[in-house]
Amino acid sequence: MKISVLFGLITILLLISAYLFIKNKNIINLPQVPASPTAVISTTPPQIENNLKTACTEKNGIWLDEFNECESQDADAGLDQEECENLGGKFDGCASACRHSEDKDIVCIGVCVNVCSFQ
Repeated sequence: MKISVLFGLITILLLISAYLFIKNKNIINLPQVPASPTAVISTTPPQIENNLKTACTEKNGIWLDEFNECESQDADAGLDQEECENLGGKFDGCASACRHSEDKDIVCIGVCVNVCSFQ
């Protein structure tokens, strides 16, 4: 008799726990995914972003506000890997020139572009 009562109580506790878990799991607010697969959600404060843009353009790089990137086709322009990483960026020494194009049928030039990306 005691075992069946104990088993019944454990079953009720498990059911209540499962109900509360399911009811409360929607409390977590996950960030929304951008509509465009190439869009970037920038978490860089404006003052730091201005400093990154200045560092990029002072080295004859091209700053892309929409993607928070510094790019250059010339190896001597823009931010090199060491400068990029020291500023907290991620360096790609051979990014596609068409990396932000949403047109999948585009014919892209086969030239590497140096890119320093910031999140």
